Formats: sequence, C-alpha cells, structure tokens
Amino acid sequence: MVTFYDHFKKHIQAANDTFFKEIREFEQIFDELDAEYEQCVLDNKNLTIEKKNLLIINECLIAECLEKDICSIVLTSDLVVPPSSNCLCEDLRSACDREHTKVLELEAEISKQKQLFIESEKLFLPFSIQLKDTITSLRIQLDGLKVENVSLKRRYDELSKANTHSRTAYTEKLSAFTAENANEN
Repeated sequence: MVTFYDHFKKHIQAANDTFFKEIREFEQIFDELDAEYEQCVLDNKNLTIEKKNLLIINECLIAECLEKDICSIVLTSDLVVPPSSNCLCEDLRSACDREHTKVLELEAEISKQKQLFIESEKLFLPFSIQLKDTITSLRIQLDGLKVENVSLKRRYDELSKANTHSRTAYTEKLSAFTAENANEN
C-alpha cells in the first residue's frame, strides 16, 4: 500500500526533475543565443574593419587621382600656347574633361560603397538588438524558475518534516492503541 508520504514524495520528485530539465533546456538555449550574439558581434567587427579598409582604399584612390591631376596640370603648363593656336587649348580642355569625368566616376563608386556599408550596418543592428533582448528575457525567465525551484524545495522540506512528525505521532497513537487493545484482551 502506497503511503501518502511516498505518493507525495513521488510528485515532488517528478516536479523537481521537470524543473531541472527545464533549467537545463533554458541554459542550452542561452548558450546557443550567446553563440549567435557573439557571431553577430564578430560579423559587425568584420564589417567595421571592411569599412575602414574601403575608406583607406578610397583615400588612396583620391590621392592617386589628385596626383594625376597635378601631373596633368604641370605637364600642360610647360607647353607654350601661341595665341593663334586654338587646337592645343581644345586638346587641353578635352584632357581636363576626361580627367574630371574619371574623378566623378571614382566619387560615384566611393559613394556607392559607402551606401552598401550603411545598408549592411542597418541589417545587422536590429537583429543584434533583438537577440540581446531575447537573451535578457530568457535569463529573467530562468532566474524566475530558479527562485521557484528553491521555493518548491523549501516547501518540500517543510512538508517532509511535517509528514515525518505526523507519521511519528500516528505511529505512537497506533502503538498505544494496539497496546490498549492487547491489554483489554
């Protein structure tokens, strides 16, 4: 025959096992979320490094463009243009226009790369914030479950002590009753 104490002990043990299982599951989820968050942080750092590299390349291209412009100006300034020669001025003007077009193309490429970087940052930022909020929420739930588990353990111990006391008192009464019954016979 199953006593109340054994029955109660089974239920408390089952609840205790369930809580520990849930806590392990939450810890596993936290570990996975932490790994994803760390990966996002690494991706963000890589994007920052890539942005800096692109800015360095951009600066180098601008410096190279300026060097070529200066060289073109110096080379064309050495030429003596006779007042009657309009052909040389047209050549200089067309060379200047070509160089200016190249500069505009490079600036457009730089602007395009900056825009791509800004868009990539916009993609990762909300995900990173959402992931951080989810981790925080799950940690709060885990802490709540841990507190509830401690409370249930404490309650279990109290009920176990009360049950032991009741069993002892019941056993004493049963022994007294049995002895009294034996004396009457």
